[in-house]
Amino acid sequence: MTPLLVHAVVPPERVGLTALRIRQPLAALARLPSIECRIDEAAGFRPDRRVMAKILLMQRRMLNLADARLLLRPLIDAGYVVMMELDDHPLRRAGYAEAGFLGLRAMHALQTTTEPLAQVLRQYNPTVGVFANQIETLPPLRRREGPASLFFGALKREADWAPLMPALNRQLSRRPEVRVEVIHDRAFFDALITANKHFTPTSPYGAYLDLLAGSDICLMPLSDNAVNRCKSDVKFLEAAAAGAAALASPVVYAGTIREGETGLLFENPEVFEAKLCALLDQPDLRQRLAAAAHDHVCQTRLLAGHIARQADWYRMICASRVLLTAELAARAPDLPLS
Repeated sequence: MTPLLVHAVVPPERVGLTALRIRQPLAALARLPSIECRIDEAAGFRPDRRVMAKILLMQRRMLNLADARLLLRPLIDAGYVVMMELDDHPLRRAGYAEAGFLGLRAMHALQTTTEPLAQVLRQYNPTVGVFANQIETLPPLRRREGPASLFFGALKREADWAPLMPALNRQLSRRPEVRVEVIHDRAFFDALITANKHFTPTSPYGAYLDLLAGSDICLMPLSDNAVNRCKSDVKFLEAAAAGAAALASPVVYAGTIREGETGLLFENPEVFEAKLCALLDQPDLRQRLAAAAHDHVCQTRLLAGHIARQADWYRMICASRVLLTAELAARAPDLPLS
C-alpha cells in the first residue's frame, strides 16, 4: 500500500477540540498499515520534503490573503494536499467572512463533523469529507450512589440556556442536596440560585471529562438556529462514555438520542422541567438511560470502527491532488499557485 503522511498543524488546546478531531483520530490512523502521522503547533511546523502522498491538516485556521500567499504555495510545491478541519459554522467567527472565506476556498479539501455543516461549507469548497466525532476509549460503567448531580459544560451558550434557567432554579430550590458542576461558562454558574454549585474555569480536556464522570445528569440545551443545527452530537457521546444521563434539546440530539431509551429530549422549558424532575427523583431512570447510552456508544460510536473510512478518503484526496490544485487555483485566483 502506498505510504501516506498525515501532518497536522493545530492551535493550542483549550476545550478538547484538538484531542477529539485531530489527536485521537491521527493516533488511530497511525495504527493502520503504511500511514504515518505527525502533529505540530504552528510555531514548530516544518514541511516534510519527502516525495510521497501527504496531507497538511490545519484546524480552524483563518487565513487572509497575505497569510495564504505566504503559506500555500510552499506547501503545494512541497507536495502536500492542504486541508482545513472545521467543526463549527463559519459564521460563528467573523474572521472567515472578513477574509471572504479564503481559508475555506484556498484548500484542496475541507473536513468536518456533520452533513448539515458540510452543506454550508460546500458553498465555498465542493470537496468536503464528513467524519462524525467518535469516542476513542470507553471506561466501564459505574454504579452511582447518593444525591443526584448536574453537569453543564459549554462556551458562549447563554442564548441556549437562559430560557431554561427559571425552571432549573425552581427545581434546585426544592432540592438543595443536588450539586451542580459547571465548567467554562461563568454566566451560567452565576445565574444558578443554589449554594451547592462548583465552577471550574476553562481547563484541559481531561479535567472536563473528570468532572463529567463525577456527575449523574448532563444538560445539553441548544436553541433552534442555523448555527446550532450544524453542531455535532459530541456532548452526548462524552456523557454516555462517562455514564451520565442526557437531558438534551432535539436540535442535533434528536438524530442520536432515542427518547426514553438512551436519553431524554425537551422541546420547551416546561418539558425540560418535567423531565429534569423525573431524572432527579428517579435514580433507576438515570441508571437505565446511562447504561443504554453507554452500550449505544460501545456498539456504534467507537473510533476504531470508523477510522478506516477516513484513511480511504485521505488516500482518494491525495490521488486527486493535481485536479484539486487546479480547482483551488480557480476558486482563489489572487493566489500565486502556478
